[in-house]
Amino acid sequence: KEFASLVKSETKLKQEEIAKRDIQRLIAHDINAGEAKDAEADAHNLTDDFTIKDLDGKLWTRAEVLTGKGASKNNYEGILQFSDRSWIKIEALSLKGIEAIVYTNQHFVRYVPDRKDGSPHELITNIIHREIWIFTEMGWKMKHIEELERGKTYLNGEIFEID
Repeated sequence: KEFASLVKSETKLKQEEIAKRDIQRLIAHDINAGEAKDAEADAHNLTDDFTIKDLDGKLWTRAEVLTGKGASKNNYEGILQFSDRSWIKIEALSLKGIEAIVYTNQHFVRYVPDRKDGSPHELITNIIHREIWIFTEMGWKMKHIEELERGKTYLNGEIFEID
């Protein structure tokens, strides 16, 4: 019994390592799509019933995300350029059948236009997410994001308070 339990435990750990590797690769693809401002490529890893729950508790659908009407990672209008210094790191992952619960730490660096003259300003945001990924016939797909904690925001290197 003890040996069988140990083997099962080791097998789950290996499955979680593989899931973490595969999902991290998909996240890297999403970052590249974001840098290219390619919303269609960015949405490739989303399930049809994908949702985002923002820090205020509002739930946004996939359609709202793709049209830029809500808490949207695909809203590129106000961004001049993404920086290759942006990253998303999986901090923790646990598997429950075909579902992966993933905690990510996200650091986005981008340049936004000044509201008055359009000159570029560096904007850095940090956020912690709890994500649900589902393993499908087409591989891993993101089903849900819940924003858990927003870190400090920096505008041109200075802490910027968001209203």
